[in-house]
Amino acid sequence: MVINSGEIENGSVIETEICVVGAGPAGIAFALEFVDTDIDVLLLESGDKQFKEDRQKLNKGKNEGVNEEIIEGISHYDLAEIRARAIGGSSHRWHIPLSEEEGDGVRLRGLDKMDFEKRDWVPNSGWPIQKEEVDPYFERAHQAFKIGPYRYDSDYWAGNGNGNGDVLNDGDIETTFFQFARKGVFYNDHWETLKNTGNIDVCFNATVLNIKLNKDAKAAYSLRVAGPDDKRFTVKASYYVLAQGGLEIPRLLLLSDDVMKCSVGNQNDLVGRYFMEHPHMEYGLFY
Repeated sequence: MVINSGEIENGSVIETEICVVGAGPAGIAFALEFVDTDIDVLLLESGDKQFKEDRQKLNKGKNEGVNEEIIEGISHYDLAEIRARAIGGSSHRWHIPLSEEEGDGVRLRGLDKMDFEKRDWVPNSGWPIQKEEVDPYFERAHQAFKIGPYRYDSDYWAGNGNGNGDVLNDGDIETTFFQFARKGVFYNDHWETLKNTGNIDVCFNATVLNIKLNKDAKAAYSLRVAGPDDKRFTVKASYYVLAQGGLEIPRLLLLSDDVMKCSVGNQNDLVGRYFMEHPHMEYGLFY
C-alpha cells in the first residue's frame, strides 16, 4: 500500500514489524526480500513518489575539510546535486548514457580484496570484515540491479565473448570490467512490485527526525517522523533499518542524543567521519 504522510493524523502512532528508513536502492532492495511474506514492513521515504526539486533543500550541506594540496585539480559535486529525495533515491542522479532505448544508467564494479585490507600507507585502513564475507550479498545485489553475474575478472569476460581478447595484465596496466544498470530499475521496475504487495507499506513525504532509545540505550524504542504542514507522528517497530545513505544515516544518528548524549552509536566519536565522496576530474581526451 502507498501512503502519503499528509494523510496520517497528527500525533498518530504506527506499529509494524520492520521499519526501513529510506526508499533508495538500499531500502528498496531490503524490502524486496519480504515481498509476499507474513512480515509487515513499513518503508519511509522523505521525498515524494517522483523526483521533485523542492524536496532537495533537505539535502543541502557544505563540503569542508578538503585538503587542497593533496587533491589539487580534483573537484567535488555539490551535496544537494549528488543525492535525490524520492522513491528510488539517488538512482535518479545516475547519468551514464547506455543506449537510445535504455536511456541513462549507472556504471558498477565490485570491490577488490585489497579494499578491505590494512595498508601501511593508508592511515586507519583495514576493515573488520573481508571480501569473502560480503561476496554472497554482492551476488544478491546483482539480482536487484538486474545485471549479469557477480564476476569482474578479465579472463571471465574476455572468454565469454564480451571482450576482444586483448586483455592487458602485465603488472603495469590492468584491464578491468564494469557492468551497467538501467536508471529506472528501482523507481520503475521494483516500485511496481512494492506498491502492489500486501504486506509492505510505502509512506512518502515522511522525514525521520529522531531515534528514540530505551532508557538503558540498548534498543531503539521508536522513530519521530515529520510530514507536510508540520505534522508529527511516531513509528514503533520490532526492527529498524537505516538505509538513507552515507550522509543521512550519520546525520540522523547524531541528531538522536536525548538518551545517549554522544548520539546513537557514537561512543568512539566516529559516526559521520571518513565519508568519501566521488571526486571527479578530466584525466584525458579520447579522439
